[in-house]
Amino acid sequence: MRKALLTLGPSTGGIGRHVRDLALFLAGDWAGDGAEERWEVTVAGPGGLGDGWMRGFAGHGDTETGPRFVPVDVPGRWGNARRAYRELSRLAADAQVVHAHGLRPGLVTCAVGRRHGVPVVVTVHNRANVYRRERTLVLPPVTERLVAAGASAVIAASPDLARALGRKARMIPVPTQVPSARRERDDVRRDLGIGSAEILVLAVARLHPQKRLQDLAGAALRLPADVRVVVAGEGPARAELEATQAVQSGRVELLGHRDDIPDLVAACDVAVLCSAWEAIPLFLREAAAAEKPLVGTDTGGIPCLVESGVTGVLVPVGDVHALADALTRLAEDPAARTRLGCAARARFERDFSPHATFPRIEALYREVLA
Repeated sequence: MRKALLTLGPSTGGIGRHVRDLALFLAGDWAGDGAEERWEVTVAGPGGLGDGWMRGFAGHGDTETGPRFVPVDVPGRWGNARRAYRELSRLAADAQVVHAHGLRPGLVTCAVGRRHGVPVVVTVHNRANVYRRERTLVLPPVTERLVAAGASAVIAASPDLARALGRKARMIPVPTQVPSARRERDDVRRDLGIGSAEILVLAVARLHPQKRLQDLAGAALRLPADVRVVVAGEGPARAELEATQAVQSGRVELLGHRDDIPDLVAACDVAVLCSAWEAIPLFLREAAAAEKPLVGTDTGGIPCLVESGVTGVLVPVGDVHALADALTRLAEDPAARTRLGCAARARFERDFSPHATFPRIEALYREVLA
């Protein structure tokens, strides 16, 4: 049985869920068609992820088999890179392939791969120059080139990332299993105070300048009175959003952190993201899987999922009037919402579901081992 080591930094969101599902797929314990061959999988990442995240892993709950989790402080904001290097070197010594998720884990893992002569695959989920504030770089773009040079192969989460990372990179969408809603749609809407005749527009995002939620707040002031906008998520831009006219007048409601995102998605009528940049965001994939029409900005990998007139409406980044117009047109056209939502579901199944993408990752492992 071949052995694979998966590494990740401190992410329990979309990246963390992706790594967990990939590990279960490779180990043959995934709730779907398994890998072509069964792998012995070890996942190295930050401790404290919890039994919920590691459900199906060996030693958690009633499970005796499955992937193994080893707590390692793989650098998020660098952490202790030297200690992570030593611990990952020990784990990689008998692995046939190592797969890192993220730029910082990728840098350390590439060094480990060179030491042991083990092929390293790196998935780059985000751009290096993601904004902390409008013009402050969190990570220098040269990191992308260093990772691309050190890896045996690079998986990019969006086409623009693949172009930036060079000839070793290929675009494979990052899939994840989509949880089912637990509550009835009408019950969720009732708890939110949404009437049966009102249109619920949902955004799920970290409250961060990159997400440009102030554009959504501006657009909300231009929407018909029967359209309600709610935003699920927390983050450093909350105070700025709370000060907007849209929030203070009740046109936009900030829900804060929520553990019931599948319920909110099932209850909404339109899903929207207006970010400055995204790969192919988890929220829009979840909304597509739930047959919701999508409104997104024309940036990064969003156009791979949001196609105007087919699965939703694309708008330019920062164009508040275009965003308001797109939401208004969908709010006033239930037939279009149904048609676009059905097409979004079909697009998700064809291009973004785990069934469509996990086998491509396993095929890449076999390619770098050949």
